Amino acid sequence: MWVKEIRLFNIEVYKEGELVYKGKVEDAPEDIKNAETKNMTFEKKFIKIEI
Repeated sequence: MWVKEIRLFNIEVYKEGELVYKGKVEDAPEDIKNAETKNMTFEKKFIKIEI
């Protein structure tokens, strides 16, 4: 799944264990939107994504 395919959720994006973006998918930089997910975890109010 691609990050840009996730809609209407707040996300936290981690790369190599480090937080690189937190917010809405629509507001994310293009490089994050076009990243392929390695792992996704659904938390209470957001989706935690490893790229």
